[in-house]
Amino acid sequence: MKSWFSLSTDWEGITGAPTSQTPSLAVESTPSTNEEESGNSQSLDPSSLSTNENLSSLVSQGSSKNGAGGSNNDQVDTYIAQALHKLSMKERDQVYHELHGVDDVIEETPSFVQEHMHQLEVELDMMKDSHPKARAFRMALEEASSASQNNQCYYVSDPRVRLKFLRAEAFDAHKAADRMVRFFDLKLFLFGSQQLLNKNITMSDLSKEDRNSIHAGFIQLLPVRDRAGRAIIMLIPTFQSYSVAENMVRIGWHLD
Repeated sequence: MKSWFSLSTDWEGITGAPTSQTPSLAVESTPSTNEEESGNSQSLDPSSLSTNENLSSLVSQGSSKNGAGGSNNDQVDTYIAQALHKLSMKERDQVYHELHGVDDVIEETPSFVQEHMHQLEVELDMMKDSHPKARAFRMALEEASSASQNNQCYYVSDPRVRLKFLRAEAFDAHKAADRMVRFFDLKLFLFGSQQLLNKNITMSDLSKEDRNSIHAGFIQLLPVRDRAGRAIIMLIPTFQSYSVAENMVRIGWHLD
């Protein structure tokens, strides 16, 4: 029997929706029917892993290289229950309100946005030399500044891009700057090319294995939106197909 649960995600800050309109993520979790597979899979203790390690382990055990495996429903439920248990009542309410699209909406007046854009610029200026993961961000800034005479608005300095990071952190400029710096660090790690730092990721930037993962149907953008007007991304673990875990991560950047 299939079980469903929904999560709310800011998709690493790359959605363009206001704070109350970050995408909904619907996950279909289908237990494996292959007894041999179930017997060979290792059980996980979610409390013994970090968030990234936990998710990676669940993905690794949830499907095989050719996409034949299924996710372990009990492990997923245990991980979510433990994560929720660590939250305060106020934090839980915030999660549920955001999940169902009834959280408070931040009124983005022009003066409000301009003020927080300036705060973000100040935070980024400080972090570019002090943040341990700022190398890729500096590379993107240098490329933008060296070509500034072309009057071209580069990705790293595009106000529309920066607004996404502010929205992802409810307009907390310090957190938004930290997220943005880490975003470029991860982008360089995943794609390995400085030339891709200042552009949106398109299908042509993905490897053949990345594209195969997309065509398998694991990640699907639904044609409808939730009641808060947010795009809905559905994940179907039984359709997972990848050569390495990075294939699954990179295709998420294509949704930007």
